[in-house]
Amino acid sequence: VVRWLWLAAVVHAARDDAVSEWDPTGLFLLLGIGLTIVAAIVAWLITWWYKLHPQPDKPKDTRPARIRLNSTIRHTGEKWAEFKKHWWEIFSNSGEARTLFLDSVSLRVSRIGFTYKLLSKEYLSRLGLMMLFFSFSTYINCVCAVLAGWRTPNIRVMDITGTKELGTRILPDLGHDFFYVLEGWFGKDNVQSLDPDFFITIAVQLWLFFTVAHPKRLQIFRRFFAVYGYILMHRAVCVIITSLPDSHPRCTAQFGSEKGAYKTTPMFPKAFSRGLKLMMHPSQVVTCGDMIFSGHTTMTMLTLLTFYQYANLEECNTPLTRMLPKWTLPLFRFVQYTIGSIAIFAIIGTRLHYTLDVIIAVYISLHAWSSYHALALAVRQNESITALPKFLQNFFIWLEHEEIQNADHEAYMHTTRLSTLGLNLGDVIGGNTHSDSDSDDSTQEDHHAKED
Repeated sequence: VVRWLWLAAVVHAARDDAVSEWDPTGLFLLLGIGLTIVAAIVAWLITWWYKLHPQPDKPKDTRPARIRLNSTIRHTGEKWAEFKKHWWEIFSNSGEARTLFLDSVSLRVSRIGFTYKLLSKEYLSRLGLMMLFFSFSTYINCVCAVLAGWRTPNIRVMDITGTKELGTRILPDLGHDFFYVLEGWFGKDNVQSLDPDFFITIAVQLWLFFTVAHPKRLQIFRRFFAVYGYILMHRAVCVIITSLPDSHPRCTAQFGSEKGAYKTTPMFPKAFSRGLKLMMHPSQVVTCGDMIFSGHTTMTMLTLLTFYQYANLEECNTPLTRMLPKWTLPLFRFVQYTIGSIAIFAIIGTRLHYTLDVIIAVYISLHAWSSYHALALAVRQNESITALPKFLQNFFIWLEHEEIQNADHEAYMHTTRLSTLGLNLGDVIGGNTHSDSDSDDSTQEDHHAKED
């Protein structure tokens, strides 16, 4: 890990289009060492846990390796034949496919949060639709951001008498004024060396790792795509309606230079291809004028809100999280919050956005995320959601239908194996929650029997 991060740092530092002269090698190396130490601690904790909780010995297969391999191949072929025979029943979650195929292989897969209900057309259609909605919203946002570059105004700020230029082309901003003070204390190069894209990339990578490893991964992806797509549609409308002078020096320098020559050419149809290029290769397209509101802040906030919502024992109560110290998940949240906060401050400090853009993005992200989850909870509890128009009510009830949320919850309960109260897994899923606190041993024996 250390060597890979060091190599990435060297490549990053050697780029011709580096944002600043700041060499990130030391930070990458420090991060790699920290990850290595964390990995060693986790490995030690897992080893320590297995020593305290020895696993029952399994009967050893004494057959020759060739015979075991042939048996595995034959068994796999039988399952594949059953799958080809009943693939439509498996996809539609109907018929006897559950008995013939799914129940026989779902036990081990369910331990990581996958059950046959997550393969149904009802579930996959909702997940696929949100992915398409997110992709469409991203493209519309990119096109509007490109159009905002054509419409960016070239302004001159005058003094109060209107007779003297103040030598700036951006609007007054308190956040920028604060960082001007910091530049006087710590040096302009040191403050401007904060690359927001660097910290946002780390936050997104941690979010992606956390989401994929989370037992509710598909639910998180579905809701993330829905909320982010909704916010991007709002941003597309905002950036094209009112054009503000861009606050970044790279954009103000376009006026009167060859880099800003595109502003004198027709917007259409080039805007559509330029928007697609921005969507597929964002580092190759510079957007200017897309101020209100900050898409960088929105992305960062959604990663933080994911950790806030799902990085806790209530949403991630698995054998691994119960084994780790209680401060592990709060530590993960703290690290993500710290990185996200630095990224948001760097967005203002490098003049990538006005402070107003960041504040609006924070508010919209918080409101959209909390509202979506509150409405989803209301749907699961069969409560009315009159806050939405009728057609949106029907769509949201379809999207977060009680059956879909129950499928997510059932898949999650399989990953818990045994709850912290010692409840039997089958009783929890079946709705039977009564148990005797003194029957932990028998419950665990029954659970191993079910696995066998």
